[in-house]
Formats: sequence, structure tokens, C-alpha cells
Amino acid sequence: MKRFFLTGAAILAFTFSFAQDNEATVGQDGLLNQAYVTQAGLLNEAGVQQLGDFNYAGVAQDGSYNGAIISQQGDGNWAIINQTGASYNGAGILQSGDGNDAQIWQSDGSVGNVGSITQIGDDNDARIYQTDLSGSNLGQIIQLGSGNYAEISQGVIAADNFALILQSGDGNLARITQAGYSFDNLAYIFQTGNNNEAEISQSGLSSGNYAYISQTGDGNFAGIYQQFGSGNYASIIQNGTGHVATITQTGSGNYATVVQGNAP
Repeated sequence: MKRFFLTGAAILAFTFSFAQDNEATVGQDGLLNQAYVTQAGLLNEAGVQQLGDFNYAGVAQDGSYNGAIISQQGDGNWAIINQTGASYNGAGILQSGDGNDAQIWQSDGSVGNVGSITQIGDDNDARIYQTDLSGSNLGQIIQLGSGNYAEISQGVIAADNFALILQSGDGNLARITQAGYSFDNLAYIFQTGNNNEAEISQSGLSSGNYAYISQTGDGNFAGIYQQFGSGNYASIIQNGTGHVATITQTGSGNYATVVQGNAP
């Protein structure tokens, strides 16, 4: 069921051989950059490469079979990877531009997670949280443009969920939450345009649900909320400007599709 979209540098972040003991490499070219690496446990690796000025990169790993990679090109970027008490996690983070903020937290009881954040542009903010008792998850965020915010949260007894956010444009907001006894759910958000907002929540004894949001245009809002049920399908497709759509599903075996477009 898993579907992976890792490309480019993101693939590199998750192809560690795990054949060596702890290893850390830091390379910096510019002014007043900061990089911190702390590792404990077995077979940890790190990375960190910064090209530009006033960048900050922090990596902390505690556990086994962890990876990590931070690569920043530009000025005033901030990146943090924190992986503790878990096994065979990856991470990621690649930022090209100025003033971007990216954070990945993979914490206790979080097993087999990946991560990945790619931001190309300025003043973007991306967060991935895969936390307690969260296993075999992949969360990936890609943002192309400026002033975008994206967040993926998977945790508190959540397993085998898949979440993907792709934003192209400026001032967009996207959030996916899979938590609270959430299993085998799929969530996708694709945004092309400016000032769009999309939110997907799959939680509360939910499993086998599918949620898809596609927005092309400006100033649209879409929300999908699936809880206390299984086998639900929900999709919202918006083309144009100023649309609002919400789908709420409680129960099992429901199907809903909303398509919105402006009149010619």
C-alpha cells in the first residue's frame, strides 16, 4: 500500500548503508553559520552542508539505525532534525533560498519513519512530527515558492500512514494530521497558486481512509475530516479563485467528491 515519492536529494537522505558506526560530516562555506551534531547509540550518521550566511543546522540522534542530512543554500535558513529512542529512521531537509525554517522530530516509539522536507524559495516554514508510538510512516513536504507553511503530524498510536504535501506558489498553507489510533490512512494535498489553504485530519479510531485535496488557483479553502471509521474516500478538487469546501466523514464506507470551478 505504501507509495513513495522521494526524489533527488531526498533519496540521498534515505539511502544510507547503515554499515558503519557513528559518523558525522559538517561542511560550511559562508559567514556566521552554525552547525551542531550530537549522536548516541548504534550506526548513526549525520551530514550538514551549508552554503551562505547566517544559517543554523542542528542534528541530534539517540537510538539505532538513524540517518539525517541537512543541506542549505542561501542566507538565514534554519533546520533541525531530532531523532530519539527509535529505530531505522531517516530524515532529510534540503533548503534553497533565504529565511526558510524546517523542522523534523521523530521521537520515542517512532519506528521505521523517513521524513524529508524540500523547500525552494524564501520564507517558507515546514514541520514534520512523527512522535510517540508512531511506526512505519513516511511524511514528505515539498514547497516551491515563498511564504508557504506546511505541516505533517503523525503520532500517538499511529501506524502505516502516508502523508504528502506539495505546494507551488506563494502564501499557501497545508496541514495533515494523522493521530489518535490512526492506521493505514492516505492523505495528499497538492496546491498550485497563491494564498490557498488546505487541511486533512484523519484521527480517532480511523483506518484505511483516503483523502485527496487538489487546489489550482488563488484564495481557495478545502478541509477533509475523517474520524471514527474506516474505508472512507474523500476528495476535493478546486480550480479557480475563492472556493470553499469541507467534507466530514464519521463512520465507514463513505464516499464523497467535491469539484469546484469558476464560471467562464
